[in-house]
Amino acid sequence: MSWRQALPRLLHRNRAEDELDAELRDHVARQVADHIRAGMSASEARRLARLEFGGLDQIKELCRDARGTRWIEDLGREVRYALRRQFKGAHSRVPILAVVTLALGIGASTAMFGVLDTVVLQPLPFPQEERLVAGWKTSRNDPTRFIELSYPEFLEWRAQSTSFEGLAALPTTVYGYSYVLTGRGDPVAIESARVTGEFFDVLGVRPMLGRTFTATDDREGAQPTVVLTHAFWTNILGADPEAIGSGLTLTGVDFTVIGILPAGLVFPQGVDVFTALGTRPGLATNRTVFLQVIGRLRPGVSRGQAAAELDGIVSRQQAQRAGSNVEDQAAALTPLREHILGNARVIAALLFAGAVVLLLVAIVNLSGLLATGAARRGGEVALRLGLGASNRDLLRQFAAEGLVLATLGAIVGIGLAVAILDAVVALAPDGIARIASASIDGRSLLFAAACLVAVTLAIGCVPLMAVGAPSIEALLRGRAAGVGGSTRAARFGSALLTVEVAGTAALLIVAGALTVSFLNLHRADLGFDRESVLTAFVNPSRVRYPDAAARRRFFRDVIARLGANAEVGDVFLPYTQTAIPLRYVVVRTTAGPAAARAVLRRALAEVDPEQPMSADLTTAELVERALSRERFQSALLLPFGVGSALLAALGVFGMVSDTANRRLRELALRQALGARRSRVLAELLRSTLACVLAGLCAGALLAIAASRALSLELFEIGLADPWIVVAVCSLILGVSVVACIGPAARVGRLDVGAMLRE
Repeated sequence: MSWRQALPRLLHRNRAEDELDAELRDHVARQVADHIRAGMSASEARRLARLEFGGLDQIKELCRDARGTRWIEDLGREVRYALRRQFKGAHSRVPILAVVTLALGIGASTAMFGVLDTVVLQPLPFPQEERLVAGWKTSRNDPTRFIELSYPEFLEWRAQSTSFEGLAALPTTVYGYSYVLTGRGDPVAIESARVTGEFFDVLGVRPMLGRTFTATDDREGAQPTVVLTHAFWTNILGADPEAIGSGLTLTGVDFTVIGILPAGLVFPQGVDVFTALGTRPGLATNRTVFLQVIGRLRPGVSRGQAAAELDGIVSRQQAQRAGSNVEDQAAALTPLREHILGNARVIAALLFAGAVVLLLVAIVNLSGLLATGAARRGGEVALRLGLGASNRDLLRQFAAEGLVLATLGAIVGIGLAVAILDAVVALAPDGIARIASASIDGRSLLFAAACLVAVTLAIGCVPLMAVGAPSIEALLRGRAAGVGGSTRAARFGSALLTVEVAGTAALLIVAGALTVSFLNLHRADLGFDRESVLTAFVNPSRVRYPDAAARRRFFRDVIARLGANAEVGDVFLPYTQTAIPLRYVVVRTTAGPAAARAVLRRALAEVDPEQPMSADLTTAELVERALSRERFQSALLLPFGVGSALLAALGVFGMVSDTANRRLRELALRQALGARRSRVLAELLRSTLACVLAGLCAGALLAIAASRALSLELFEIGLADPWIVVAVCSLILGVSVVACIGPAARVGRLDVGAMLRE
């Protein structure tokens, strides 16, 4: 029967039952009528018809099976039974604890999947991104070095290479290329990316409005033009559709808006506007290195082939400068995806792995608790088997109980995932691509549904495997919940506890190593005072200060005014040593940061009232910003590890309690025969602590393997550092011992005489 036919019958089950009953009764009535016409009495005709027709209830069962919806009806019945059994009675606290545990695991893992999916798994917003590469130079003696290109070198790469459909260049950082937006309220410093004309064509990005740069825009002496990001257009210009063709005054220069980009552009990050690089005077002969290249490979050309071609160009460029003191250089190409994401992939994968470990620990812990409970239900299981239930029926029963808990845990967990994800996005440092757009979307909900299925199967299968199939004979002797099922459950509980402790130990070792590495970085001696030094970004207008001499005069006047202030201890600005446009002022003061900012702003206003400053941070704040990624991953991994440790403690408590409950009569008998109580307690705890120790050893090995797979970078500490391993093992072992106190104390207070009389 198709779903289209079965669904109405399932939704209108009572009507279907009434129709079935009426139809069967009609068949019986017709058979009776046939017998009466043949000369039988009414009573004899009814008796014979029922004998010929068979039992109505059995026929109804066959008809229900033929509908194809019987399994749904049975599952619904099992779910109703599971709800009544779990949330009514003396043991209702266990299901509530299970729901809370699963909600934490599913919520954390769903939130971290949202981060992983947004940052790593989803494709970049560029067509055929696999053909996009980023390039620079490196040293043949040290391939890890990142060497920038000059503009003339880029022009030669573009002219001489044949491996690319297009090649564009831009500075390796957006910082230091700010403009000051004026004419729209208070002066505002905005970040820009200065790119060559082919940049957007290489990426395959089409503007939402207007156009992007052409070769005409990207040449010296061209009319200044600007392409706006969607965020800048929305936040600053109010999403004005008439913005195309309008003017913006940036650092005293009038630019014409030619295009608005679509939302979601991820490269380069932190940009407000794009301007054409080639308009800078004298750039074609300037050998200053500050560029990276972006290229789109031709179809059929590999990254290795393109790198080899660029290597030849670099070799020819070096040969032309023979005799100069230059190192042996080579070209380096990497997929643009890897270049954009960087170590954000490791951070996202690490956080997701930590959340998954928490979920697995929750599942294992809950499975162990339910396996213990199932062992106590051996009588019920044996009775159902004796009445004709199959293993499939038992699996359906346990699966229904798991489905109830998993569904409630998933519902609460999804709500919790939204809150966790909001907190993660708020805590996330700058530079993690796309994390600001992470959300609980359809893909995240599918992941949560997969978690629900996994939990349902685990909770359904593990207790059944732990219980086994008690015999009817054992049931009749009152031992169905005795040796067989309990012993099997104990073995399962031991294995699950070992896995639980291993995952917890691995997570805590990794989180501890990252935290210690972060603290080492934070405490490192940088060679200067972090608190009393203020840095500020100052970008003089090229209109009012068109050359290096004018900019030097500007900064000389600023320094003179700062030096006349008694609160200023020193000013650092090497304006006599370079012709590169100066942008940063470093001031040492005897006052606090707020007073230093006011002093610097006043000095700038006295020299040029229209000159703003931005990025005014103390060196301590700069250090904190530099360590933001390390702080972020430590701040999230540690709670996952602590949560896993608490769940592991709950698992230890459950295992010791179950062992004590199963062996109360045995322990009482041994004490009655003269065994010392301390020895009985030691034997009781030995098997549990052996599982904990085995899990700790496995967890240490797992942590080392995970760190190598994720290529974790640690400062002044190794992942297998003895102090961290010892600290984590001591913590888990201590928590486990504490969890053993309650059950052990119960055994210690055991009334041997009363137990034997029972």
